[in-house]
Order: sequence, then structure tokens, then C-alpha cells
Amino acid sequence: MAISADEKPTYNTLKTIHQELNANAMAVPSTLGGGSYGHLALVITPAAFAALPNALPWVTPVHPGPNLIHGDAPNSAQITETNRLYASNEKTFLTYRATETALQKQLLQAIPDTFIKSLKHEMYGYAQVTALATLIHLDTTYGKVNADDLEDNMNRMAEWINTKTSSP
Repeated sequence: MAISADEKPTYNTLKTIHQELNANAMAVPSTLGGGSYGHLALVITPAAFAALPNALPWVTPVHPGPNLIHGDAPNSAQITETNRLYASNEKTFLTYRATETALQKQLLQAIPDTFIKSLKHEMYGYAQVTALATLIHLDTTYGKVNADDLEDNMNRMAEWINTKTSSP
């Protein structure tokens, strides 16, 4: 879903964007946070993630560094294990960064710059802004339920739903 520049984001439009981002984040497998929710922790708050069933604390991966450190006089098994751990940690980090970048790109394509430009850095644009920070900004600024939203909801609930099928 995308919001046009001439319409302000609303609770309902932001809800749809959240759902789409959540689905995409969960589609990228991860062992972080217990492994059940993919990269969902990138687009929901830590408190919301912690409240999920079977979720473990999400620990954001860091790059393992440019060089392997094997320690003093390692044997071949220790070198092999150090290499394996380094490769695993690097893959986890690179997957995390690629996922964060893709989610933020999806969000930036859905939301016109007008509504998020206060997050934009003069030199780096949105490169250092996470998808979660953008979502929090949008929710705080535009995602409040207002009286019109409540009235629309009440009207929808009051509509008669005809469950009878018409016969030919």
C-alpha cells in the first residue's frame, strides 16, 4: 500500500502498512529472538516483541570485525570452529542489514517524504533511520484514532449484514 502526497496517513492506512511490513519481516528467517518470528523485531517495539509467545530477547547482531582472531597457538579444530563461527556471525549480520534496508526501502516507497522529512539527515538522507524509527514517528504523528475514525467504526458496526443468499 502506498499513501499519496495529498492524503495524510491515518490510523487505518498505517495499520495496513504495519501489516505488510510485519509479514515481510517475518518472511526472512532468523534464529535471533527465538527464531519463531523471523526479523519481526525490526518493525515492532521491543516490548511488543517480548510479549509474543515463545519469543526470546532480540539481540541485534554486530559485524564480527574484519579479521578472525584465532587465539594463541590454536589447533586445527579450534581454527575450523573459529572460522565457522565467524562465517555464521557475518551471515547473520549481513542478513539483518539487508532485511532492515529492504524494510526501510519498502516503507519509504509507501510514505511520501512530506510526512517523514523531519527524520531525514541533510547529508545521509534516511540511511541511518531504521524502519522502526520511521514507524514510531508515523504512529506518533499521524496514527492516533480520532473522533471520525470512531464514528466510521460505529457506523460499520451498525450496518445490517444480510447473510441470506438470493435465489436465482
